[in-house]
Amino acid sequence: MKRSIWIVATLAACATMISVDSAFAKNCWYEDCSWSNATCYLLEGPKWCQITYGNNPPYNHWTPVNCYNHTPYSAINTAWNDWNYPPNGPTNSLYLYTDGINNYNHDVDYDRVVRSDVSWWGYATWAPPVNGCFQRGQSHVAMNGYYIDNNYYKQHLTALHETGHVIGLGHVCTCPPVMVPCLNCGTDVLQLCDGQGANALYH
Repeated sequence: MKRSIWIVATLAACATMISVDSAFAKNCWYEDCSWSNATCYLLEGPKWCQITYGNNPPYNHWTPVNCYNHTPYSAINTAWNDWNYPPNGPTNSLYLYTDGINNYNHDVDYDRVVRSDVSWWGYATWAPPVNGCFQRGQSHVAMNGYYIDNNYYKQHLTALHETGHVIGLGHVCTCPPVMVPCLNCGTDVLQLCDGQGANALYH
């Protein structure tokens, strides 16, 4: 499986798309999108299923996902904390953390690539789920330095969005949360929609 976040609109057009749903929707024709009026998030299907117990991290009843940031972007580590404790929306039982060991045996590994021949800023892949659960050690996020180097906002937004995919969330086009596929029209602050989606998976 793979999911990516794209550049599809100018900044001038984005202000209109965020404030006017019909105009915004016209630019969300690529990849999958949730159009539901009942919810403003889309569940991809798989989720992290392991629950651990103990007095040390990962704490009681938290779903631990061992990640490693192989990039120079500190925004990735910030994005993990943001999803653990969404500033908007309900809290959840997800726990993204790192064991600090520099190898590629983690549940999710993040890398920097430099690709000028593509339009995506970030790219998430994972192995086919087993019994509805992500397989441990088989997810990857690529961060495209060609577009996001030297711009913390872009790094953080991309890290939030791609991490959303690897925890089980899909694209949404009915409101402008982090999971909107139009990157220039997104935000680097998790919205109520994002928090509700994470809580639906990890409550």
